Amino acid sequence: MYITFRLEYHTFAGKIPDTLFTETPLTTFRIQLNSISGTIPSNIGSAKSLKHLVLSGNQLSGSIPPSIGELDHLEEVLLWNTNLGGTIPDVLSELRNLTRLDLSNNRLSGSIPSSILYLTSLKELSLNDNELSGTIPVEIGLMKSLHTLLLDRNLFNGKISHKICRLLNRDLKKIEIDCNKIECTCCTHCL
Repeated sequence: MYITFRLEYHTFAGKIPDTLFTETPLTTFRIQLNSISGTIPSNIGSAKSLKHLVLSGNQLSGSIPPSIGELDHLEEVLLWNTNLGGTIPDVLSELRNLTRLDLSNNRLSGSIPSSILYLTSLKELSLNDNELSGTIPVEIGLMKSLHTLLLDRNLFNGKISHKICRLLNRDLKKIEIDCNKIECTCCTHCL
């Protein structure tokens, strides 16, 4: 028997208990828009059946734990507006079933890992409103399932690869970027 855990849009406070991921067969963990604090438990990788991880709109600290890469069944990771810092971990590229990744409005820094191209099922990639820098990996242009790419309000430089622009002729419908910092001939929305 698998469990869906949903406590959304309330004023719940406190920390996420470490035992939740080791003692409960979770498929969905949604606690968005509460007052949850603390870090994402480092043992989150123990929740092997987890498909939906939604912690958005809370007051977390720390970074994305590397054990998240052990969650083979994850389809959705929504961590927007959670105050997370650090870098985007390479282990996210191991989540081959992921269709939505939203890490927007945090304090993430560093570059986008080029290993992101291994997320072949990804439809939505939202990394806007962070402190990400460097160039935008040309490998994003190989993500044929992608339909939304939000990278605006970061510290990127350089230009958008023609490979990414070619996706607009397929399923990609929306690219948002800071056009005053990045050269983009195909962006659908410039900020």
